[in-house]
Amino acid sequence: MNWLLILLVLYILFLLVVCIRIIYETHNSNKTLAYLLFCIFIPVIGIGFYLMVGINYWRKRKYSKKSAQDLAILQQLKAGIAGYNDVIVPRNADVLQQNKELAAMLVHDLGSPLTKNNQVKILVNGEQKFPEMMDAIRQAKHHVHIEYYIYEYDSTGTALVDLLILKAKEGVEVRFIYDD
Repeated sequence: MNWLLILLVLYILFLLVVCIRIIYETHNSNKTLAYLLFCIFIPVIGIGFYLMVGINYWRKRKYSKKSAQDLAILQQLKAGIAGYNDVIVPRNADVLQQNKELAAMLVHDLGSPLTKNNQVKILVNGEQKFPEMMDAIRQAKHHVHIEYYIYEYDSTGTALVDLLILKAKEGVEVRFIYDD
């Protein structure tokens, strides 16, 4: 009798783990509900079915390989940036000394490479930013890449889109990504 109780408790714990996995990994709510009901109301067979059919092992394997490749590329990129910075810093020590806080922020905090012939202008609000951005877009010769979290269809947003359309017609590569 004790073995039966222990087995039942272990099965319920395993069922609970499988149900939590179903909830977190199944993105379609209809599939989630179907797998949950199948696992709960058809013991053992439902769990077995989910473990064989419900988990996309091929996709997991593909993404784990991709993650490993991305990590290797990221490490190579970081090594390249560090090497590039080691060359640039001694050549431009006087300019970097004048802007040491900005250089430290770029190199140490953001991991960005230091490059020459660039300018930085700090813009603290939209009234300062948008005219500067529009001017930079007007001067673009090769490409314009813009990324925003929120895009509004107001006067500024429509002026931006109109300008991007104009630049695209001029042959400038335009990419605009946003997520409302």
